[in-house]
Amino acid sequence: MEKGPQHRPWYTVSSRNLQPVFSIQGQALLTCVNTATAGSRAIGAGVVITPPAGMSEAHKHAEHELVVIVDGWAATFLGEQLEDVSLRGPGDFMYIAAGTPHMAVNLSTETRVLAAEARTDPEFNGDVVPMPELDELISGRVTALREDFASGRLPPWPSTGLAGVPDR
Repeated sequence: MEKGPQHRPWYTVSSRNLQPVFSIQGQALLTCVNTATAGSRAIGAGVVITPPAGMSEAHKHAEHELVVIVDGWAATFLGEQLEDVSLRGPGDFMYIAAGTPHMAVNLSTETRVLAAEARTDPEFNGDVVPMPELDELISGRVTALREDFASGRLPPWPSTGLAGVPDR
């Protein structure tokens, strides 16, 4: 029997040992699990890093996506014209259905957003469809959200840790 990650029923990787690559949607990715690394046929997973004042380009995925914010504060614009917005912080989960246009924004101009993502795309980023025609729809809204975030006017979020989760 051949050896290697493709022939085991498990695979472990540390994202600390990976070098980021820049995605078609303009974010730094650490691809942890995909067909090439783990032999996965049904899921891809990794870390997405959005630098201070950074944002993705508008896009959609042909497959489903689950995003978990690990560190930082983000807004995601969603919908055919990016008309809806979801504000998220550490410990927040967001499911995005296949084919949903979206654009992620780091609300801070000082700290990065670190997110763990899992997708039903086994390549992890092989199903991206850029939607550049939507990019300009939100520029004024991004500025306003960042100003509200910097001044503390956004909805109250826990200042540290995960709400309801004991520290020990």
